[in-house]
Amino acid sequence: MMALNKNSVYVCFTCLLIFSFNFTSRGATEDPSTAQKDDSSTAAPGAVANGKAESKSRLKPSTFHAEVGLVLKVSLNGRDAKFTSIQKAVDAAPPNCRSKTLITIGAGTYREKVIVDRTKSDVIFQGQGYQTTIIAWNDTALSAKGTSNHTVGIFASNFTAYEISFKNTAPPPDGVRKGAQAVAVNIEADQAAFYRCGFYGIQDTLLDNKGKHYYNNCFIEGATDFILLETSMLSHRKVVNQDVC
Repeated sequence: MMALNKNSVYVCFTCLLIFSFNFTSRGATEDPSTAQKDDSSTAAPGAVANGKAESKSRLKPSTFHAEVGLVLKVSLNGRDAKFTSIQKAVDAAPPNCRSKTLITIGAGTYREKVIVDRTKSDVIFQGQGYQTTIIAWNDTALSAKGTSNHTVGIFASNFTAYEISFKNTAPPPDGVRKGAQAVAVNIEADQAAFYRCGFYGIQDTLLDNKGKHYYNNCFIEGATDFILLETSMLSHRKVVNQDVC
């Protein structure tokens, strides 16, 4: 595992941009469609998500919609969506499905731990802006008793996120307390992509653990070894902030 610290992070990103790889995630280089569907819909794999686009949608029209078989909505108030929990929406996504599941997530801070398990491939998170839609939790290596100290764990291939932030709100390490590592996102699957997303933490913010991943216009914040790499990362216009302590 390679930890990026204050002296190495900028050099490493420059090298990664030079040595690119073939990123072939299905639809990962395009925004999902504006097409919407009722939460209770159970479209067959490969079906097109039909319906009128929401007028305030931040999604761009594209051919991407042909691969969306199901749209699930999440909101904190529960008034305009079936789910108030992102995890419950993920659980409702069909396993091992050949079409994509689009989960639209309303504004607000969702204080929960979210796991996209290995059977939930081709899931898309669509937020309302990285400063507006936030997933936050406060596990540490000590409290989680091991490596499951992430706020969001991605274990399924072809995961995509748009305009959302991931935070680990655990307190910063004080040099005395053991097990202070606090991961915002742990990725252990191939071909994940993030567009206009934020990653916030102090120590071990982003654990890019397995597979090939793409970051476009993303913001990453941390102070101590906050990007850990065991994989291939391709970034475009990534902003890194280390002045948090």
